[in-house]
Amino acid sequence: MDRRYVIAGLFFAAAAIMAVVLVYPAYQRMLSASRSVAHSQEEFNARAGVVKEISKLKGQYKQMEKDITNVFEILPLFGTRSISEFFIELEGLSAQSGVSLETVSFSQSKAKEVKSGKRGYTAVNARIAFKGSYENTKRFVRAIETNKHLMDVKDIALAPPQMSAGKSEKEKTDVVSERTDLFSVKISLDAYYQ
Repeated sequence: MDRRYVIAGLFFAAAAIMAVVLVYPAYQRMLSASRSVAHSQEEFNARAGVVKEISKLKGQYKQMEKDITNVFEILPLFGTRSISEFFIELEGLSAQSGVSLETVSFSQSKAKEVKSGKRGYTAVNARIAFKGSYENTKRFVRAIETNKHLMDVKDIALAPPQMSAGKSEKEKTDVVSERTDLFSVKISLDAYYQ
């Protein structure tokens, strides 16, 4: 019987040595791999969150892209061709409104910088003299107000239609009430650029 216990003890000792020599290192590698997988999963989740945030920001940027384009239309960059393009813009507005431009003159002034320290803007002043009916003059001013390019009418002067010297008072009144004569109008406006 002693022999059986000795053989069983040897088998148990051999199994313990085999477990320590072969199984325990494999178990340690498995634990290390498990920790590595858990760490990699945490890192993956963190990066997935960053990717999700980037996708969200990209979507917001695409939504704001149209607004950015509109800002550049409202306040275009001031360049060497800005005055000539502004003149063409005014000429188009006058043609649409039915007024006849007589003179246009420009002057440029650098506006003060915004209080937050960001860039200021450039204002180009245009003085326009034209002739047009009262309704067409209203249309022209409204076209300036609703134009995509940001403009402010600073001053407007309206002179009554010129009367012929040889007409009677009644004829003069009839002409004005019919609004067939054209008013002489002078407008001073500022157009703004970046």
